[in-house]
Amino acid sequence: MNDDNLLARMKKIFSPAQLKLGTVGGLSDHNLRLPLEGNLSPIVASLPPEFIATLDPWSQRFARGHVFGNDPSICGVYVTTNYSGGNISTLEIGCGTGRDAKSIVDHGMGYIGYDTSLIAILETGHALSQSKYYNGSQQTTYGDIVSANIPQASYDIVFTHRTLHLPDPTRELPMILNKIRLALKNDGKFVATFRLKDEDNFDPETMIRLDDYTAAYDQEETGRIGHIIHSYDKERLDPLLSRYFTNLSYSYHDEIESCEYPNKKTKLIMVTGDPKKTDKEHKNGTEDPPIFTSELRHTQ
Repeated sequence: MNDDNLLARMKKIFSPAQLKLGTVGGLSDHNLRLPLEGNLSPIVASLPPEFIATLDPWSQRFARGHVFGNDPSICGVYVTTNYSGGNISTLEIGCGTGRDAKSIVDHGMGYIGYDTSLIAILETGHALSQSKYYNGSQQTTYGDIVSANIPQASYDIVFTHRTLHLPDPTRELPMILNKIRLALKNDGKFVATFRLKDEDNFDPETMIRLDDYTAAYDQEETGRIGHIIHSYDKERLDPLLSRYFTNLSYSYHDEIESCEYPNKKTKLIMVTGDPKKTDKEHKNGTEDPPIFTSELRHTQ
């Protein structure tokens, strides 16, 4: 079915008011383009367009295909290069369509993935089931990491790829970083990529610049509703991350923007670090130290 026919069907199902950007999951011509090539799980491929149109914009985008491909991300490669075996537990924040999940489980590690997209959860769950080491303990969870109840001192690795540019850097991001810190075991490892503050990462044709570190996608051009991008460099990250982590290490990379735009590159800064723990946390992993408590109260 081509784009025009699909959009015509949607217009018969939903009212003009519902079809406006910001309702029905942000239905737009952009989100109804033909699917990307292959690799959708059978359950997602069988979902009717009427249902997909009611989902959030990220789910609509993921329902078209694996927009970031199937090869492991920079973070995923770091994890599988440095760790392996069933005694390693990993937590991924923003699991997407599962390109890192299967690779990690293929290396025999434990895995839990979080995402706020229903389609991402279904796709990652399917990817996990395709691993020869899948045993049912590797799982995905549908929910927002900000409000999720994450067990403390439970994971050897917490990683997140191309996700932390979305939370507000003064409110949500500190809470997420503190949750990651607490979720890690004493000798655990934090691994993350941030969108690099670089002029090449700003596209004037599809973005609106809000300040030196922040841009928003033009909704009419892209259909990405409320998609605000926060960029970072080492100077901005260091004072923030050093509240929660020690032994910070930075490296610079680029990756295709998406399979929709394979000729465009996104520049990234990858960070690894060790959790900063109090003496009490080293013993039981249950105490939130005073240095962070006041900040969390301020940001909530």
